[in-house]
Amino acid sequence: MPTITNPPPVTTPTTTTPATTPTPATTTPATTTPVTTTPTAPTPPLPPANNTTTTPPAPPPAPAVKLPVAGAADSSIKVVANTRGPDMTRNFITALSGDNPTTRKPTGEWSRGWIIVTPEPIANGVRITVDSGHEKKGDTVKLTLDARVRAQVPDRNDPTKTRTEERVISLEILNDGILNAGTTNPFDNVVTYEIDFAKLQAQLKKMAPNANLTLDTSVPLAVQAVWQNKNNPGSWDHRWGGYDRNGSFYLPYTGTHQAPGSTGNTTGTAAVSGPMPLDIGVTLDDQIVQRYQNWDGNEQQDVLLKGGQFMSRVESEVKVAVPYDEGKKVAATLFDLVKLHGDPAKARAETEKLFGKGWTIGINDVQRFYQFDQAGAFKTDKDGLPAVNPMLDRYYDSADGKLADKGIALRFRETPQDKAGLVNIKLPSPATLPNTTNLAGLIGRYDTGVQTVKGIRATPAALADFFDSDDNLNAFRHVRAMMPGLKAEEVLKPAMDLSTNRYKVILEHDSGTKIEISLDHVSAIAIDEKGNARMGPDGKPMVATFWQLELDLEHLQTKSTNVTTSNSGGGSAGSFNATNGDYAEQQKWLDKLDKNATLSGPPRVHQPSDVANPSIIDSDAYKLLLDVGPKLHKWMLNGTATSAIQKYATAARLVGIVKMDPAMQTQFTKEAAVSQKWKEELDKSFKPQETALSKLQADAQKATRELTKAAVVLRREYAQLDNEWWGFQSAVQTAWTARTKGNATRVADDDLESEAEAYQQIIVGLDSAFKYYERKAAPLKIDVSAEKKVMADVTAKFDAIMKQHEERVKKFKAGEAETDPAKSKALKDEATGDMTKKLTEAMNAFNTFLNEAQTMKALKTLKVELIGTAEQKATLMRSDNLWASQAAAGI
Repeated sequence: MPTITNPPPVTTPTTTTPATTPTPATTTPATTTPVTTTPTAPTPPLPPANNTTTTPPAPPPAPAVKLPVAGAADSSIKVVANTRGPDMTRNFITALSGDNPTTRKPTGEWSRGWIIVTPEPIANGVRITVDSGHEKKGDTVKLTLDARVRAQVPDRNDPTKTRTEERVISLEILNDGILNAGTTNPFDNVVTYEIDFAKLQAQLKKMAPNANLTLDTSVPLAVQAVWQNKNNPGSWDHRWGGYDRNGSFYLPYTGTHQAPGSTGNTTGTAAVSGPMPLDIGVTLDDQIVQRYQNWDGNEQQDVLLKGGQFMSRVESEVKVAVPYDEGKKVAATLFDLVKLHGDPAKARAETEKLFGKGWTIGINDVQRFYQFDQAGAFKTDKDGLPAVNPMLDRYYDSADGKLADKGIALRFRETPQDKAGLVNIKLPSPATLPNTTNLAGLIGRYDTGVQTVKGIRATPAALADFFDSDDNLNAFRHVRAMMPGLKAEEVLKPAMDLSTNRYKVILEHDSGTKIEISLDHVSAIAIDEKGNARMGPDGKPMVATFWQLELDLEHLQTKSTNVTTSNSGGGSAGSFNATNGDYAEQQKWLDKLDKNATLSGPPRVHQPSDVANPSIIDSDAYKLLLDVGPKLHKWMLNGTATSAIQKYATAARLVGIVKMDPAMQTQFTKEAAVSQKWKEELDKSFKPQETALSKLQADAQKATRELTKAAVVLRREYAQLDNEWWGFQSAVQTAWTARTKGNATRVADDDLESEAEAYQQIIVGLDSAFKYYERKAAPLKIDVSAEKKVMADVTAKFDAIMKQHEERVKKFKAGEAETDPAKSKALKDEATGDMTKKLTEAMNAFNTFLNEAQTMKALKTLKVELIGTAEQKATLMRSDNLWASQAAAGI
């Protein structure tokens, strides 16, 4: 009997175990688990003895494979006292993309069960706190501690090859029974466990002795919760947590980075913890790119950049407001010191006098912000300040500033020269950092970026599916956690353009620690969904201008190249059936693993809470910031520093999108007056400027629509060509078959001629459609050489097929006329074999040509380059006008 290869199991919370034909000793369990059982091949009957049918004796049942239970002697996990109770203010749990959110009912119960896992380091491992919500009193819940394993297994299609398989395995049982037994609150619960790393590592080695399942800080573990169906005891009806529903966690970073020569010690458990890298990069693989493609009305298009990067960074930062009247004075103070960069010895002496021994200042790493003449000297403006190149940023939000209200920034960066776009998400600091020197404006910064294909800046809604997902590499999920119920489409809309003159220097310590000092003069204008300037209640543009000072601590480890190539980062991986707690199926798989098997799972990236990690706040670099920060404020601001918020959030309040509180109104009284004066001056040049911008972008949109229309016509002709091709090649085959069988060839030849004429007419129509496409592209200077080559190849292939057919017919007729039987057969065989080979080649070539033709490369180029260039030109024109009108207003 042939071996039956079982398909991989599919994880789902409600699928029942497939029925199979049991052996005499096998009984089908009456209960089901939340994961699908892998079907088992029926056991073949034994051959009858002495021509009589007998039933073989049933083999003894295999003993069930059980897992350790938390608190038992063989467990690496113990249940400990809770340090807090449940959060009774919680009433909304963000669900996965496509799921309805989990909400609390007025009576206290939840619409669906959920868990949240919070890890924290302990001396010998990790403590995890599992918060849970329940829809019924006395819910029976099974909690397991899971790991994800990647292994090479035989390819079911080709046993000589292997394929990568990922499976989720259960390591230990945390709970198996009623979890919310409390009488005070039966719908919310907290339970705390402590996991001993050394014991857990030993448990992994015991389960898979030949594999390389090693715990470290990059490996995610997960807690999975499965609720028993109260109406059908013994069955399970709901699952939460695990790798695909927010149940995963990483072993905490507990070490610290010390400056060179420091006597500081690394803390934590060295075997599994260590210092946190402050910048992390993950390469976007094909799976994640394909998962979030966007339909643009013609075809599926990539949104995320294949081979691009997801980046996350955590930093310590200082943001303070600079009174408007003081801005240029502070810039001059900074510039006086910066001018000494050409005299290192003097620069160091002056810097140490101000900030202490070991400090120096320079601009070597930030010269791109400044303009220099041919001799290498600073260019200066009318105020004697260095001439800078304005930074242009577009921020996205809802019309009423939902993100700005929470201090969140969503920024797109892309210029025509860039090979990719970049989307940044910045969150407000989720933690209060230690501040022994009362440094004003000190916060922790969580910043992420993901590279996109070019053109997404102009079509931001294409990112909605990715942003609404729970993907590990989607930082917008943290925004949703702060704003329950938020949909990405609500805030993926142009909201504001910021043009910033940045005066930037680097303060560097001998230890290697660097602090970036950035003095920003910001000009902001609110825009609508179409990118046009928004009008305020007074009928004039909504604008604001202000100054802000920032100090960014550049830790030593931020210079690392901590980039990994990951899988998709999602939660999909096969699970095992464990009916009635029997993990025999899982153990059979583990027994087959070799040393190439490793722990895997979604790649580790930063979480917002990482801003308060010991790797930052216990480091020498952080202590240096606390020491020098107040000295910087005293030098630049006479010690009167006032904390500030993110620039876009400030601008949104100043222009009137978000309401300012009384304290902020008082603080920015001068800025409001200056902005009003500026608005009056800007209004004089505003309308003709905005008209020009609108025309620039409208022309680009019109050109895109025209070329898209031409592409639709061309695609339609290609589709007709595709349909006709099959009739044409079939006619060639029929005509040739008739000839080789000695049938009447005249009818077949006539049919072929008719098909050839029809095919030729399609080519003529295709040629006409291509010329129409070419005419629409020509004024735009768009390259259509790719489409032209496809057109020429298709035409040439048709001509070649007809010519080859005629040549084969001649050769075949020569064989018929040949009197020598051997030569006659040779000629006919040659013609027949050539026909099959050439027709197959033609079919393959045609399919390749058609696939290339359907990509419409010129159209894609237009959408990216033309619209992107128009938008960039519009942004530059608007920026120039903003600064020119400020100068005209004397501000």
